[in-house]
Amino acid sequence: MHSIWRRLMYYAIGLLIGLLFVLMFFGTRGCNWLPENRIKASVFSQIVVLDTLDLKKPLADSLYIKLLSDGSVDLALSMRKGEPKSYYFSYNFGEQSEQQAQITFETDGVVAVLKTLEKNVKARAHINDLWLPIVHVPGDSNFINFSDNIQGDVRTYGLNKEKTHFGLKSNGYARTVAQDADTLRRKIHDFKFEIGDTWYVAKAKIYQSALEFLYIKQMEE
Repeated sequence: MHSIWRRLMYYAIGLLIGLLFVLMFFGTRGCNWLPENRIKASVFSQIVVLDTLDLKKPLADSLYIKLLSDGSVDLALSMRKGEPKSYYFSYNFGEQSEQQAQITFETDGVVAVLKTLEKNVKARAHINDLWLPIVHVPGDSNFINFSDNIQGDVRTYGLNKEKTHFGLKSNGYARTVAQDADTLRRKIHDFKFEIGDTWYVAKAKIYQSALEFLYIKQMEE
């Protein structure tokens, strides 16, 4: 029995040392069970739009993504209960100084709203009915799916998953408030984006970790 406990003690010490080395070299990036990393995973599963109202110092889209991916989450300044939820992020850009923001999203939705904040201003519900520019679209073209009832329109317009994903990512807009929901209460959002010289309007919802388009039409000139 004494031998078993000694082995368990050595195992525990080895495990602890291993975890310390992982944290030293990789920080918390691989610890998906940590609250901060679970929040970030939820954020990056959404389409992120930027609230451009009262935006004093615009940054490149890549820097907003860096703020969310590498920034720290302050749970004390976040709004974690109820719907929607808002989380307070902070990141030091060095010469560009520290930047604070909140990210707001709803359960069963697909659009998260990023809004810059002043330091130590508590995150709050902030989803106005606006058309805002998209700064992040998850994954690659596999994130896009077309429902069966619009396959004819997709073929007529010469669209595919790759073009649609690129259109959303490069010049797309999303309406921040869902206009409808399906029978399972998954929220349906409006989108618009340009491919070539043509603008499209669309409706889509999240379904099985993909953005399923339910409607898509060319915008009239």
